[in-house]
Amino acid sequence: MSKSLHARLVAYRPFGERIGVLAEPVSFSASMLHDDDGAISIEYSMLSGDAAAFDRQLTDGLEVAVEVSDGTGYREPDNARFVITGRSGKTDDRTRTVTYSGQSISWLLSKAENNDSSHLLADGDNKGKRPFYSSNPGVILKTLLDENKARGGVATGLTLGFDTAKDAGGAAWAKKYTLYYSLGTDLQTILSSLVNGGGCDWRTGGRTLKMWNADSAALSRDLSKQVMLQLARDISEAPYEESIADLASTILVEGDNNLLFRMDNPAAPTPWGKWESYSSQGGVSDKDTAQAFMQSTLDDAARVRGQYTRDLVISDVASLPLIDYHAGDWITAPTVTHGEKVRVQEIDLSMRQNEGLSCSIALNDIKYDVAVRQAKKIKGITGGAALAGSEGGTTASSDRDHRVPKAPLGLIVQTDAYIGSDGYAHGLATASWSAVTEATNNTAIEISNYAVEWRKHVDGAPWHSAGTTDKTQLGFGGLDCGTQIEVRVRAVPTYSDKLGEWSSVFVATVESDTTPCSVPSKPVLSSELGVVTVRWDGRTSTGAQMEPDFDHVEVGEGVNASGMTVISATQSGQGDYLVTGLTASSQHSYAFRSVDHAGNRSAWSAIATVTVASAVSPDEVKQIQKDLADNKTALKDNTAKLDQARKDIAANQAAQAATAKELESAKSDIKANQSAIGTANATLRDNTAKLTQAQKDIQANKTGLDAANQTLTQAKADLSQARKDIAQTKSDLTTANGEISKAKESAAQAYAEAHSKNHTFRGPDMPDASKGLVVGDLWLKTQKYWTRWKGEKNNSPSMLADFYTYWQGAPNASPSVLVPLTDRVIDTLVWDGSAWNHMGYADVENNAKQIEQAKSDIADNAAKTTDAKKTAENAAAAAKNAQGTADTANGAAKTAQDTANAATAAAKSATTTAGQAKDAANAANAAAESAKKTAGNAETLANTANASANAAKSDAASAKSDASTAKSDAANAKATASNASSVATQAKATADSAAQSATDAANAAQKANTAAAAAAGVANGKADVLIQGTAPAMSMRKPTTLWIDTTGGANTPKRWNGSAWLAVTDKAATDAANAAVKAHAAAQTAQSTADKAQTTAANAAAQANQAQAAAKKAQTTADGKNLIYRGPDEPSHDGLKPGDMWWRTQKYWTRWQGEKNASPSLLADFYTYWTGAPNNSPSVLVPLTDRVIEVLTWDGTRFTPFDLVANNILAAGTVAAKHLAADSVTAEKVKANAITVDKLAANSVTTEKLVSDAVTAAKLAADSVQARNIVSLAITTDKLAANSVTTAKLRVTEDMTVALLNVHKIQAGEIAANAVTTDKLAAGAVNADKLAANSVTAGKVQAGAIGTDKLAANSVTTSRLKVTEDMTVALLNVHKINAGDIVAGAVTTDKLATNSVNADKIAANSVNASKIVSGAITADKLAANSVTAVKIAAGSITTDKVAAGQFRGYVFTGAIFQSSEAANTGVKLNSTALQMWDSNHNRTVYLDGEGKSNLLTGTFQTRTSGHRVRISPDYKSTTIGGTETFVGDGLEFPAYDSSNSAYHSFPAVASVVQSDEVGTMSAMNLWSGHVEKNDPAAFMRLNSKPRERGGTGSGGVTSEVFAVANTDYDEPDASKKTSASLVLAGDNANGSNAWLRAQDANGTVGVGANIATGYLYLGGFLGGVTNRFTFRGAVAWKAWWPNPGHSISTGASTQVNCTFSPTKYGRYYVVANADSEWAGIIAHPCNTGGQSGFTLKLYNADQPCPVDVYAEYLAYLVK
Repeated sequence: MSKSLHARLVAYRPFGERIGVLAEPVSFSASMLHDDDGAISIEYSMLSGDAAAFDRQLTDGLEVAVEVSDGTGYREPDNARFVITGRSGKTDDRTRTVTYSGQSISWLLSKAENNDSSHLLADGDNKGKRPFYSSNPGVILKTLLDENKARGGVATGLTLGFDTAKDAGGAAWAKKYTLYYSLGTDLQTILSSLVNGGGCDWRTGGRTLKMWNADSAALSRDLSKQVMLQLARDISEAPYEESIADLASTILVEGDNNLLFRMDNPAAPTPWGKWESYSSQGGVSDKDTAQAFMQSTLDDAARVRGQYTRDLVISDVASLPLIDYHAGDWITAPTVTHGEKVRVQEIDLSMRQNEGLSCSIALNDIKYDVAVRQAKKIKGITGGAALAGSEGGTTASSDRDHRVPKAPLGLIVQTDAYIGSDGYAHGLATASWSAVTEATNNTAIEISNYAVEWRKHVDGAPWHSAGTTDKTQLGFGGLDCGTQIEVRVRAVPTYSDKLGEWSSVFVATVESDTTPCSVPSKPVLSSELGVVTVRWDGRTSTGAQMEPDFDHVEVGEGVNASGMTVISATQSGQGDYLVTGLTASSQHSYAFRSVDHAGNRSAWSAIATVTVASAVSPDEVKQIQKDLADNKTALKDNTAKLDQARKDIAANQAAQAATAKELESAKSDIKANQSAIGTANATLRDNTAKLTQAQKDIQANKTGLDAANQTLTQAKADLSQARKDIAQTKSDLTTANGEISKAKESAAQAYAEAHSKNHTFRGPDMPDASKGLVVGDLWLKTQKYWTRWKGEKNNSPSMLADFYTYWQGAPNASPSVLVPLTDRVIDTLVWDGSAWNHMGYADVENNAKQIEQAKSDIADNAAKTTDAKKTAENAAAAAKNAQGTADTANGAAKTAQDTANAATAAAKSATTTAGQAKDAANAANAAAESAKKTAGNAETLANTANASANAAKSDAASAKSDASTAKSDAANAKATASNASSVATQAKATADSAAQSATDAANAAQKANTAAAAAAGVANGKADVLIQGTAPAMSMRKPTTLWIDTTGGANTPKRWNGSAWLAVTDKAATDAANAAVKAHAAAQTAQSTADKAQTTAANAAAQANQAQAAAKKAQTTADGKNLIYRGPDEPSHDGLKPGDMWWRTQKYWTRWQGEKNASPSLLADFYTYWTGAPNNSPSVLVPLTDRVIEVLTWDGTRFTPFDLVANNILAAGTVAAKHLAADSVTAEKVKANAITVDKLAANSVTTEKLVSDAVTAAKLAADSVQARNIVSLAITTDKLAANSVTTAKLRVTEDMTVALLNVHKIQAGEIAANAVTTDKLAAGAVNADKLAANSVTAGKVQAGAIGTDKLAANSVTTSRLKVTEDMTVALLNVHKINAGDIVAGAVTTDKLATNSVNADKIAANSVNASKIVSGAITADKLAANSVTAVKIAAGSITTDKVAAGQFRGYVFTGAIFQSSEAANTGVKLNSTALQMWDSNHNRTVYLDGEGKSNLLTGTFQTRTSGHRVRISPDYKSTTIGGTETFVGDGLEFPAYDSSNSAYHSFPAVASVVQSDEVGTMSAMNLWSGHVEKNDPAAFMRLNSKPRERGGTGSGGVTSEVFAVANTDYDEPDASKKTSASLVLAGDNANGSNAWLRAQDANGTVGVGANIATGYLYLGGFLGGVTNRFTFRGAVAWKAWWPNPGHSISTGASTQVNCTFSPTKYGRYYVVANADSEWAGIIAHPCNTGGQSGFTLKLYNADQPCPVDVYAEYLAYLVK
């Protein structure tokens, strides 16, 4: 596959983060070498848009990486990270191009040296040098780099891709060396010596230094079979270099102590005789060592060595440098005349604008590569004297690592006590120490882990392992509290076979448990029969469970905590403590305190007080026994009475039966009468005889009814007697029950007195005898479980429960009560010293036999009483039935009487009968209305219940929504902060831009001022230019001031002449003044804009800071330390922290399996409710996992109920106005002085809100009291301030004026200026002495008023004359005007006649620039070639001066073509890019020549009409048939539809970044499109979508691929169209699944798979693909049948050949079955595994078969 190479530069901060891509270099070149440092050179214009990375000092540091790509994404290859170390350029370069140079990041190793003087040899030949004995390259380099890192050197930013045992490829180091390095040797030199010595090769990857064994295939890959470069195809140029300069025939090596070693090579060419070589090497002491370094050089002496440079083709080729191969790899490439295996020694990249990217490689052939390495090796040897190095490394396998890690330093141990799972306190120790990085020989060493041991601080005590860890801290427990222990630690190396040295021993004292358990709850006291019961519920004073280390409680007696006396200390759980021997009616106080296993005691609980109740005496017990005997006699009598009652009831029942028959007969007669009455109504007049007969029948009925009444009377008498007997029985039973109760109480009292100071235990499980039981202790055994059937009675498993329920009132119509079985005592047992026995009652005299007899009597009496009670109840029931029957009979008789009366009435009047029928109809209607109303009431109740359910559902949804909202608060606050920060940044940029604009405008204004001053003749650089409409102040009246008077917009320039401001009328000065005024206005406008922008920026920054603070607060809330668990079962206690919460949900819901209260109850983990009318609306299933019934919190030992306190859970500022319900903030909720001015809405403080006299003068704003606010006559004299009533405030009348003038005469000072007008002066009042000097101006003199007599002598001067033409002619006639008569400068322009000044009138050189009118010199006035470059002012050639098409073939260097000079405005085109900005100065277009950073914002389309491509940054889409809306970026391809003159909206491709339902998401959508609505169309979506808002990670996001093809794309109802779809879902919560479906109105066919269930789902008939059916089969085909009239005999068999079209691939295996009424038919498939069929063998193993035999088979295809 062909591909092309691309490259770019990326800037990084020194050892820091990425800055960005350097997209606009003028040029760059970079080299990546094998085992050596490369270099980079970059030319960059500081005018480029992304030159900010270079806008720094060299000392600030900069890293540059070369990244390459073959079109699949950029990546940084090895050896491509450089550090910038130099720059150069020219200060007068208008392009501001700077050349930056740098080295490979490996060059930094030259800045790290062997500077640790603590490891130098103190004596010997290598004194003063750093030794490494038998060390591999990894040990040497890592040791030196670790030391440099500790000193804060360059190693702090480098990472190592190797360690002391393995190279970067994971292979063990192959060589070890003994080397000596002088102090100050840099690490780059040391690395080079190891490379040259054959010890390693290396590369860098980013900032990682990676080292391999020399010639490792993991680094230098052999790609000679894969990468084969050819001339012309892959190589554009092929220079080469060959040399024999280094050939040698003999070599002489001088080693240590002047030892000489020589070696010859006879095969070496000797064109000019033997060539000799010499090397002096310290550290070589034997011939073998010298020979090892000379051999390869001499072996290569017979061959010419070559190095070849190849310029590569890097477009549309198969293999690319830095992508497919790197420096150090072996490839196949041509040398001089042919291709051979060569190593890539160097790769060079270069790029220049407008020329593109180029690449070359340097190659070594195999021989030359070995020679290069050997030459470097020899160089390393000869340089060994400087390095004091000794070569001749041994293989690493010859010597294992035996180094010993140093002992860890700084070991400290801290201890604490904790409560274990056994409830007892144990000690916990935490040891920590410093990491070990060196062996005892001061070389770096890898540590695998640390071993920690401990023992008791006793001589000779054994050491125990505390464990191992790869950290520098280990905790271990199970220690005895209060003891002293010793701890030590040592390092375990990764590769060495020697364990590290032990650290110093640290002695620590294990902490003891000194914390008592919680204070117990307050005792619950009760007293009966003289005994006080002190009960404890087993909980703390806060209602929580006791801590695990709780042992028992002590019972104290006393009036206060300080006076408590312990009376018991054995109770270890909830139960009762009995106190006996107390005086009746006396008061006693008790309290508890807890004791833990360590003996710590809590404070006393709250004190409870009780009054002792009196007991029953022994005499009363005897009386009870006597009463019991009497009860027996009474029971016998009652029994006899009950027997008689039964007989009476039986007789009553017989009488009732007879009465019932008579009633039936009466009913029959009544029915006959009714029929007769009906007939009588129709034919009353004609049937008088029949009516008479009916009356006779009625009389007969009356007689029968009388007899029935007599029978009923007797039955009632019998019932009355039975009731009396039953009442007496009940009374007797009540008395007996009371006596039995008294007997039990006496027995309990007797037992308590006999066994005082005993304990009472309560519960289902037997008390532990090891707790110190006392003879006589009681165990009130409670029921442990209740059982019920899981399903059918007596035919399903039974289920356990620890509670039972009962109705408080009517079943299903009253609340139910749950009773824990812990409250149900089923037996009472007593401890006899060895076992628990059922408790018997004993009286004070210990008469056991009598008590046993009493118990037997009581039991018999109770049983008999129960029987009697049941008999009485039965009798009562029978009586009730009899009463009911009698009532029925009486009712029937009454009905018969009524019917007879009705018949009689009907006979008298048919009209009356009809009226009664109408009344009956009305009654029926009333009953119907009543029933209807009842039904309405029922419906109302149902609706009310439904509304309640909906409200509950709404509350649950609201709670869930609130939880979701709380969960995303931090994310929203963070997003707000980010947006605010962005706004602040933009505002700051805008402010900076505006400030710069203001500065530019101010500079322009200053220039204009200077120009204006110069034009007005003010000395340049000294002028003060004032632009204003008022005269300057006194201090500015000086010759250097230019005042531009803006009055009336005239902009007149004026100068101070010493006494007045004189206008400068020169046109240049006035033009300059106008320009200065405009510039001044522009500067003011720009400065105002800058000030506003700065204010906006400051406000935005403040808002950003507030948002950041809010985000931080929200994040702090969101990042709380505690977790919330949800479910019905208690979370595991492992890893819980105090404050963790458990939202306990309901586990089961119960319902009846059948009839209410008459069928088993079933468990369910859900419940349902109707959304509307019952049985007429959808039902909703609510999982009980959504029903939180309790919130608990972990207190460190158990879960306890959690009380929500707003102050504890609401962060400051989180409850905003939107969270408060209407009218929820009442007066008592508002803190004093909390409502400040900014809290009041406009117009909210009305009159009724103000207290009397609350509005004082200080509360009124200036000018706020208007005339309408002042009551009439409210302003009296004392309300007026002095001098406040001015003339304007007075309504002056004539009387007022006269009065004022009488009091005060008007003086001159009291007359305002201009107040005395003409109409105020009397005629002739102004005479000469009233006129001020110079007051009579021309305007005051009447025309013609000044005659000759008014003129003084010589008063009319020339300036006073208005010279007319006649006067001028008369004067000129008298006196001719000569030159001397004309004043210099008097002949001005207007004095000259047109064309009077010709060429001979103009003096030489007198016409200068100022004499030429603007625009007067037109093209015809200029001589040919007279306008040279120096004549054109800078910037004077504007657009309108240049003709269209004038510039052709010109190059404009450094020019900027722009529509506006303002920054970030309009359109700008320079040498690097075309840029555009919108009206808000946001850049919308950026197009550069390279095309690497192009930007086009907004909607973009490829043409304005016809089919096109349109890109939209705000593309919205919605779910068909749904409401969810998505937003992202879209790419549309609208096509024109000529049939309806419209454009199709599709096809289209769009991304999705936001959903209005779940918030941020990620998706890509693709529509095929359709011409019209409801056309067929296809759609595909690639989706990563949160399952709910704020969901993240695999637990909250589902990834999905969805593709569908529809016959009606816009139809949301799947049953109204056909479609095919594919769904692939990555769903961690529900299991990843895949579905392929086709569906229509008839249903769905498809296949699905779900990894969570492990199921593969198939739907639809099984079909197949031609020649490749997965399944084949036949159903119910007749395979075997008997002959007519015969049967298939026993033992008969047959074979059927089954065939089908053959498969092209694979074979079929078959399963088959006989389908017959005959059970003994066996079907067996044979010869399966073929491609087209099989044989089915049928066998009759039963009796003769008379029926047809059918069969089925299924064949499945396998490979």
